[in-house]
Amino acid sequence: KCALSGVKAPDLHHFTQNQWETLISLSMEQKVLPLVYDVIHSQLPLPQLRTTARHHIMVQTMKTDSFIRLYEKFRANGVRPIVVKGIVCRSLYPKPDLRPSSDEDILVDPYQLAKVVNTLEQYGLSTLETDPNAYEFPFRSRKDPLYIELHRSLFQPKSDSYGHWNELFSDVFGSDYEIEYLNTRIRTLTPTQHLLYLICHALKHFVHSGFGIRQVSDMVLFANHYGHDIDWKLLHEQCKRIHAECFAASVFEIGF
Repeated sequence: KCALSGVKAPDLHHFTQNQWETLISLSMEQKVLPLVYDVIHSQLPLPQLRTTARHHIMVQTMKTDSFIRLYEKFRANGVRPIVVKGIVCRSLYPKPDLRPSSDEDILVDPYQLAKVVNTLEQYGLSTLETDPNAYEFPFRSRKDPLYIELHRSLFQPKSDSYGHWNELFSDVFGSDYEIEYLNTRIRTLTPTQHLLYLICHALKHFVHSGFGIRQVSDMVLFANHYGHDIDWKLLHEQCKRIHAECFAASVFEIGF
């Protein structure tokens, strides 16, 4: 909560060694160590974590800088893939690069797929995916930690559990909604579409193995930031359509 609001943590000097170790263990398990470390480091009796936290921050900063350059190259080449999660959510944090992201997800209009792939390859990224009909393609960089997930659809169309969720996002390419981050305009989903996607994405992970506190934090910050721009009635109707309204309510109960 302190990390999401940009304030230092309250006095925790009463913590026992075991409590400190448990807190750090949970932070590392949930991949939020930089966020937690930033608000407790002055009280933390484990100075060796400074190097670990700074390393995570440095790697994320490199990824962010590289993605911004990549997106500028997209625009220069006349394409604007839709960016979901990742940098869009990180931009809402008081210190964005303290929120680690393993990859950046882009959704590509089928008519621009070849041009987007060509731009990725020009930038030095390549994929090992050989199936031309795959719904997602992982692209890794040869020069930095950047990792891109290129999506032809937001969810695996062949999935019996959530393939039909793609119907909720059938009109996303008709929107030109953009945000500006680090002086670069990035095309993304509208606020209502994006919050719905964050809910669906967390639910997909919940079905398979569970979701983490980063996903909850993303949704809370997104709802707070874009609350006035979100069509809450439509969002509720769409959640009911896929029987996700109780899940969404539970997530927000955790977050708020």
